[in-house]
Amino acid sequence: MGDPLAVAGAVLIAVAPSLAALAYFARKDRRGWLCLGIGGVGWFAALLLRLVPLQLPAFVLGPAIASTVLYFAYAAVLAGIFEEGVRYLLLWKAGFIRADMRYVLCFGLGWGLLEAVLIYAVNVVVAYYLGYALSLTDLLPGAVERNLAVVMHVALTLMVFKAFQSRRYLFVAMALHAAVDFAAVASYYTLHLPVWHVEGILLVIVLILAAYAAFITKKKKAGSWQA
Repeated sequence: MGDPLAVAGAVLIAVAPSLAALAYFARKDRRGWLCLGIGGVGWFAALLLRLVPLQLPAFVLGPAIASTVLYFAYAAVLAGIFEEGVRYLLLWKAGFIRADMRYVLCFGLGWGLLEAVLIYAVNVVVAYYLGYALSLTDLLPGAVERNLAVVMHVALTLMVFKAFQSRRYLFVAMALHAAVDFAAVASYYTLHLPVWHVEGILLVIVLILAAYAAFITKKKKAGSWQA
């Protein structure tokens, strides 16, 4: 059995920064928390929508295809298309989100937070109760990666938000999302880089994405981009 304090600490590291940011941006505004929920639903919907095409190559060509570089690229492209496509659709349909930059940020934070909870926190807790001996050293890279993923989702949300002014930014967001996903998976599973080297690469990429997203949005107010 692993260390319960290590498990609790890792989960806290993975989700606490996002929760703190949400508390700051949403505050007592119900719409801010609603944007959190819409963002989370969007991530889950995008996940479900791409499950069938994601499994199709393995069904047709055999499970060995899932460990190839070509499949990593295919999965990354699917993530970019489905996640950014659903993100754009929700921002379009729930137009009130675009009325306030705080709502846009809450939407992006909610997208990344639910991913962190379901992909990381739930799996860590389940692994603990199944008897896996997990230390904080084992769990920390994943917890750090979840925070980087949240920052990435916020940056991508800002890019998709910009797409209501110029649609090309939707395709930019799709391409960058796919590129980040492919870089992460290929670095670890194909190049076999140490996990902290992979996290370092992701840190640099995500910081560049965040800076770019801030640059393209800083001169516009949310309300001026209503579609």
